[in-house]
Amino acid sequence: MQRSKSERLVDVVLGDAVIAMLDSGDDIGAVRLIGVLKSMTKTEQNAERLEAIMMAIHEVEATLPQVSSSRDAAILAFNAEPAPDNGRKH
Repeated sequence: MQRSKSERLVDVVLGDAVIAMLDSGDDIGAVRLIGVLKSMTKTEQNAERLEAIMMAIHEVEATLPQVSSSRDAAILAFNAEPAPDNGRKH
């Protein structure tokens, strides 16, 4: 099946976000991916790419089961980065 131009552009912006995470050494995960995509919306000036970024955000959010913890919910809501895991629980 042939993919539309907008679907291909969504794939491109998702790839750009993943490459940005890899380049910065960030963990790869859906919550972090959404954060990177949201950051991309703040600087994108091309209307087609901006729309593709928004579609990518919705696509990734739709794949998340249900936000499993309030910490993940806060990360999604405030576009914050999760705190590093130093192995300590308290």
